[in-house]
Amino acid sequence: MQNTIITAVAPTRICDVGGWTDTHFARTGAVFNIAIYPYVEVQVHSLPATEMDARLVIDAENYGDTYALDPSHIVYDRHPLIEATIKVMEIPQDVGLRINIFAHAPPGASMGTSAAVSVALIGALDALTQKHLSRREMAALAHSIETKELGLECGVQDQLASVYGGINLIRMRLTFTKITLAFLLSVGGLGWRDPRCRKSRSNA
Repeated sequence: MQNTIITAVAPTRICDVGGWTDTHFARTGAVFNIAIYPYVEVQVHSLPATEMDARLVIDAENYGDTYALDPSHIVYDRHPLIEATIKVMEIPQDVGLRINIFAHAPPGASMGTSAAVSVALIGALDALTQKHLSRREMAALAHSIETKELGLECGVQDQLASVYGGINLIRMRLTFTKITLAFLLSVGGLGWRDPRCRKSRSNA
């Protein structure tokens, strides 16, 4: 594989009108939110695994934490959401990666930052692995990582806001696959087809 840099961004959100009616225990609900800047930005630098001392290096810039991770034996201990997303996306064996993650919104700001991190990372790794996930599939996968892989409680509005962007009225039924977007004013939602998920070659 040639040296490649992939950059993906995903918006955070405000408003959260109707929050927690988008969870499995609410059964039905409706949420209004607005996807906004500040974004989460993920940059994935890929190169042949033989050219790296460690096959996978994560730089969680907001925490000042850079560390190596063994993709064949991932333990969720330092940044579980990031680590779980990498595991689920199944990085090819012959690829070495340096992944930089930066959130322009501070952690714990109640702006859906965690979902934006997961969506942006899925988008970048989807471009790398060429899985060609749809935006809906990306939202479902990001939600599944939090709820099934990590065992956390969360609704679905944050993931949908991050992949579609815009001003959203989201109506939900019991299962995620039956979620309908009743109203969407797109301002350039983020997904694998979006021009803001871009790939370039590195001469490094």
